Amino acid sequence: MSRALRGNERPEPSKRLRLQIYVDVLRTLSSSAKTGNRATLYRLERIAGLTHTRLKVCLRELQTVGLVDAGMRMTDEGYRFLGEMTNRIIPFLEKYGFWKAH
Repeated sequence: MSRALRGNERPEPSKRLRLQIYVDVLRTLSSSAKTGNRATLYRLERIAGLTHTRLKVCLRELQTVGLVDAGMRMTDEGYRFLGEMTNRIIPFLEKYGFWKAH
């Protein structure tokens, strides 16, 4: 049951899952590659909604598992991962309320 907010109350911010952040970063890298543009840290920060430090950590993690290379480009494995997430995993998580589009 929801209630109306009063005065200076704010709605609780919804925290994104780390997986959602990875998907946002990978989608940005993918769209940059499709347009022939190289993704910049600034563009990734802005679109993924991350600070510079958090983005660098995220990119290191994505590199460690082989989804992104050292040049901030998606690997073939990164494209496969994003495809599986988009076509299978995200719809499943949305069905049970664990994933919300933002």
